[in-house]
Amino acid sequence: RQMCIRDSAQVIRPYLELLIPEDSNNPTILFFYVGAFGHLDLLQDIAEPYKDKIDWNFCNEYGKTLLHIHAQEGNLAIVDYLLNKGADYNKQTFCYEKRNEEDEEEDIFLDKTPLHYAAQYRQEAVVKRLLDAGSNVTIDDHFNKLPLHY
Repeated sequence: RQMCIRDSAQVIRPYLELLIPEDSNNPTILFFYVGAFGHLDLLQDIAEPYKDKIDWNFCNEYGKTLLHIHAQEGNLAIVDYLLNKGADYNKQTFCYEKRNEEDEEEDIFLDKTPLHYAAQYRQEAVVKRLLDAGSNVTIDDHFNKLPLHY
């Protein structure tokens, strides 16, 4: 993961074979962390030989998939790629976590779909792509908000 943060795609690419042995049963975690930092070309490099082993709907500790993350960030190229691979555009998040004991503000990720995040963060092109893919506009989140409410 740290390598993804520090280095460019050209530097990371030669290390992929070391990070995912050919007999690996689970390239999903590496796929997720490379994907979280927006390296579409590396996602494609990882996915091609392991496409039957990758869980396109793998969630982090907050219940977010790569589709949630890139819908929020407005990364249309990765959103499109994930949708074409079969990522679930109606998958809802599931985490509720207090940031710290002194802070009344809380991180709340309950029941949001990628469309909620795209709408909330005003990612118009991603909203359009998710709607074109068939995202359900009637799914509400934990606060009974539809994507339209954002």
